[in-house]
Amino acid sequence: MIKLTKNETAVYAAIETATTVDDITVIADMKKAAVLGVLASMVKKGAAQSAMDGEVKMYSRTEAEVELFVVQVAEQPQDTPTVEVESEEPVQPNLDPNKFKKDGTPRKVTNAMLIREEIAKVKETMSKEEAIAHVIMFGMEVIGQSKQLAKKYVTENYDKV
Repeated sequence: MIKLTKNETAVYAAIETATTVDDITVIADMKKAAVLGVLASMVKKGAAQSAMDGEVKMYSRTEAEVELFVVQVAEQPQDTPTVEVESEEPVQPNLDPNKFKKDGTPRKVTNAMLIREEIAKVKETMSKEEAIAHVIMFGMEVIGQSKQLAKKYVTENYDKV
């Protein structure tokens, strides 16, 4: 069984009605470069196949069994009573020093911080090569970096996490 990521699931669903990269890009509401990267990944995994039709490259699903990406939503208990506690002194929460300055103002979120957070999320669950590839795609799709820049950020920050 082939497990698909969030973007691969979106492209996989778009392949049902579209076959060209331009059509898939519109249906999946993604950038063309991201769609091409996802399609290459899916062809490599065996979830999709490509064929040339004249000068246009066409994509289609394979007969392989796939597991689509599903967002899990945690349910909140409905009948949980809320308790309000009044205190005379304002309580200062323990602020994360990586995200807040000493005076409580938020720090500027940098691309390197976002890359390190994503590396920390995937480092435990994937091999190093898979994690690096995933974080490079994250940098390209979410942050909007070029592939070369995203790769540089990942290689410099991977061992810092």
